[in-house]
Amino acid sequence: MAVGDEETVVENLWEKYRDLSYLCRWGRQKGKNICQEEELGISRLWLSIGNIKKLEKYREKMLGELERLDQETGSEYIRILKCYLETNGNIGEVATECYLHRNTVSYHLKKIAEITGKTLNSTKDRSDWYMAYQIDGFLGLI
Repeated sequence: MAVGDEETVVENLWEKYRDLSYLCRWGRQKGKNICQEEELGISRLWLSIGNIKKLEKYREKMLGELERLDQETGSEYIRILKCYLETNGNIGEVATECYLHRNTVSYHLKKIAEITGKTLNSTKDRSDWYMAYQIDGFLGLI
């Protein structure tokens, strides 16, 4: 069950249906029976974007090259980067979770920076990557 936090009127009925349908799918993925719309966080903003293609394009711009390399070479850049972001840059945790040596993780992170032209020390670049992962999850549910 999904519970919205705004008044539903005829003018916004389609939008509310879309948002609450997404909320139900999101809740099912999280194993929740009842979800409040406020739990969606930044996904609420993405739902308000009328042109989903813009989100897809942003996601592709941020992650596309790494995905292509992973498919072509069998590397795990996407997995390592996501783990790095989710562990707040803790290389030891990344190494444990990805079953890699710390030095190997550092090497892969350096390669990711070279490939993308982005810096792992930059809050903006890390935020861009993290948002791309969040958009990826969002797009998988709409």
